[in-house]
Amino acid sequence: MKRLSPFITYALLALSFLVLVAMAYTSVNSNRKLMIYSDKVEHTYLVLKTIKQVEKLMIDGETAQRGYLLTNKENFRIPYTQFLGSIDSAMNMLDSLVQDDPAQRVEAKLLRRTANARRMFLDSGFMSHTRSQGFLTSMVEGKLHMDKFRVYANNMETRELSLLGIYKKEKEKTQRLTPQLIRYSFILAILISVISIILIAFQHRRRMRYQAELEKSVLELKRSNEEVEQMAFAVSHDLQEPLRKISIFTNLFTNKYSERFSEEERSLLQRMDKSTKAMQLLLQDLVSYTTLLNKPEKLGQVNLNKVVEDSFDMVAAEQDHYNWYFNHDLPPVNGYPQQLKMLFTEIFENSFKYRRKNQRLVIQISHMIVSQKDIREAAGSAVIGKQFLQVCVSDNGIGIENAFAEKMFVIFQRLHQKDEYSGKGIGLAIAKRVIANHYGFIEASGKPDQGCTIYIYLPL
Repeated sequence: MKRLSPFITYALLALSFLVLVAMAYTSVNSNRKLMIYSDKVEHTYLVLKTIKQVEKLMIDGETAQRGYLLTNKENFRIPYTQFLGSIDSAMNMLDSLVQDDPAQRVEAKLLRRTANARRMFLDSGFMSHTRSQGFLTSMVEGKLHMDKFRVYANNMETRELSLLGIYKKEKEKTQRLTPQLIRYSFILAILISVISIILIAFQHRRRMRYQAELEKSVLELKRSNEEVEQMAFAVSHDLQEPLRKISIFTNLFTNKYSERFSEEERSLLQRMDKSTKAMQLLLQDLVSYTTLLNKPEKLGQVNLNKVVEDSFDMVAAEQDHYNWYFNHDLPPVNGYPQQLKMLFTEIFENSFKYRRKNQRLVIQISHMIVSQKDIREAAGSAVIGKQFLQVCVSDNGIGIENAFAEKMFVIFQRLHQKDEYSGKGIGLAIAKRVIANHYGFIEASGKPDQGCTIYIYLPL
C-alpha cells in the first residue's frame, strides 16, 4: 500500500485531468453539433420559404393573366412583368439551396421545367384575345402543367418538412444531453479531485511522520557519535594512563631486581610488558577507528600516487627482503588525504605481517576504471557513482581462503592464532571504515600459500 499510494494519487490526478479534458472536448463537440443542426434547421426554413415564394410568384402570374383576359386591361401586365423578373432569380436561389441534396435537386429541375412550360402558356394568354378552340385547349394544358408544378413543389416541401423534423429532434437532443453530460463530468472530476486531495494529504502526513522519525534517528545518531567521541577521549586519556604506569613500573621493577629473578619470573615480566604494549596499541587503533566515524577531515582532491608511496615508505622503513611494483599512474580522486593514507598503511602492514617465512615479499599495485554494473556485482545495489577506480594490492604472502574473505574486514576478527602471527584484528576494519567514508567498497580474494589481493573501489 505504501508503494502504491503515490502511483494511485498520480493516476487519480491524471484521470481527473483527463475527465476535465473530455468534458471540454464534449462541450466543444456538442456546441459544434448544436451549431450544425441550428444551421440545418435555418437552411431548411429558408428552402421552405423559397418554395413558397416560387409558388406565390406562379400564382401571381396566373392571377395577372386571368385579370387581363377578363378585363382586357393593360394594367394587369405590370404584375405579370414583375412575375417574369422575379421567377428566374427565385428558381436560381432554390437550385443553390438544394445543391447538397440529390433528391431535391431532381425535384428542383422538374419544378423549373414545369414552371417554364407554364410560363409559356401564360405568355400566350397575353398575346391572344380570342377564345378559339385552340386557345381553350392551351389553357387546359397550361393548367395541367400548373398542377404538376404544385405536385413537385409539394414533394419538395414534404421532404424539407421531414428533414426539418429530424434536425429539430437532433438539435433538441443535443441541447438536452449536453448540459447533463457536462454536469455529470464535472461532478466526476470534482469527486476524483477530492479523492486525490485526500490521498495527497494522507501522504503528506505520512511523509511528515517519516521526516519526524528521520529527525529522531539523526538526533539519536548524533548522540551516539557524541558518546563515541567521549569513549575515544576516555580511551586516549583515562584508559591509557594506567597502562603507561603499568609499563613504566614493570620496566623499573625489572631493571632494579632482574638479577634476583629466575628465568621463569623474567619471562612472566616480559610477557606482562608485551601485553601492556599490545593493549596500548589496541587502544590507539580504537581511537583511530572511532575518529573515522565523524570524518573530521576536509574533503578535497587527493593525489593517490603520493598517498600510496608515502604509506608504503612508512611501513617498509624497518622491513627488508621485499619488492614492490607501482607505476605511479593512479588518477586523482575526491577524498580525505589522511584517511586514504591510513587505508593503504593498514593494507601494506597486513601484507608485511602475513608474509611467508623464508620468502621474499612481492607487492604489486595496479588499477583500472570499472563501471557501475561491475561494482554492483561486488557491492550489491547500493552504489553511488557511475564509474569507479579499482585499485588492486596483490602480494605473495600466506594467502586466505575465499570463504573467510569478508571476515578479515570485521573488527576484532582474526584468521590466525596470536602465536602464529601478531595482530590486533582491527587494521582492515579501519581500512573498510575509510572506504565507507568515501562511499566505496573493499573486498579480498586469494588462495592459501599463493597470496592475497585486496580490491579497493573509489567513486570517480
